[in-house]
Amino acid sequence: EVVLSKVKSLLESRENRSMSEIEELTREFYEEMPVKNKKPLHTPEALEEAFDFLQILKDFLSVDEITCGTSSSSSSPVDLKYKALRSQITPLSPSSPEYTSISELLSERDLPGESVFIHNLFSISREVERGLFKKDLPNKLKLFHGSRLANWVGLLSRGLLLPQIVQRHPVKRPDVGFLGSGLYFARSAAHSAKYSPPGKDGNGSRLMLVALVALGNSKDYSRIDSTLTSAPDGY
Repeated sequence: EVVLSKVKSLLESRENRSMSEIEELTREFYEEMPVKNKKPLHTPEALEEAFDFLQILKDFLSVDEITCGTSSSSSSPVDLKYKALRSQITPLSPSSPEYTSISELLSERDLPGESVFIHNLFSISREVERGLFKKDLPNKLKLFHGSRLANWVGLLSRGLLLPQIVQRHPVKRPDVGFLGSGLYFARSAAHSAKYSPPGKDGNGSRLMLVALVALGNSKDYSRIDSTLTSAPDGY
């Protein structure tokens, strides 16, 4: 992380001598990181990708450290890692009301020619989010959120966090959303699926969240404004 912070400072300085220093720091970074595709850290996009990779490693290490610090002869390693995620994950039966509700939601919000089918459904509960959820806000909707597979250890162990909270040393994100840096949800599962690449099983399956989102008083936008950092006054 220290090495990436130095690269960030050099990229921001834009001095000619910076490139040789960045090359040296790039070599130093990859000497410690188990990465096959070693991209030069010459651009904000490459640096952001390195920060993302580092965060993923932190999430996995955090779960492993919690597991190693737990001694229990009655628990298997898999059970210990599950507990370290700090999430209650329960499989849902196809006959359950929750399963039926999500199935109907998928059908109602299908995009033309882009259908999403359920392989398995799980109920996920995190006490932290349950306590922070603003129940008094109006306009609550069940919405979809897609994310790549590598992010799910972090999503389950830390929850959905704003980018400003995730990154202590932020760079200007190359993938900033249409309405700035924030948490994005969609009414359609097919739309969220575009942000969740399929796994390597070959059948196109992927992971996706269905979350109850308290939208409150919402403002409609008809054009892109990637400069937003918070909701406008009154929303």
